[in-house]
Amino acid sequence: MNEAMQRMLPATVLTLALHGALLSWRMQLPETVRPKPLPQKISVSLKR
Repeated sequence: MNEAMQRMLPATVLTLALHGALLSWRMQLPETVRPKPLPQKISVSLKR
């Protein structure tokens, strides 16, 4: 394994662990705490 991969490995493992913990925490939240999606659509028009 080269030096760049050895430096990237701990960051990758830490990122995956953090995302997994965040996902499991969000799944444990009750429905009332979760933010509801906005019902209206937001449209943007670009004019020159």
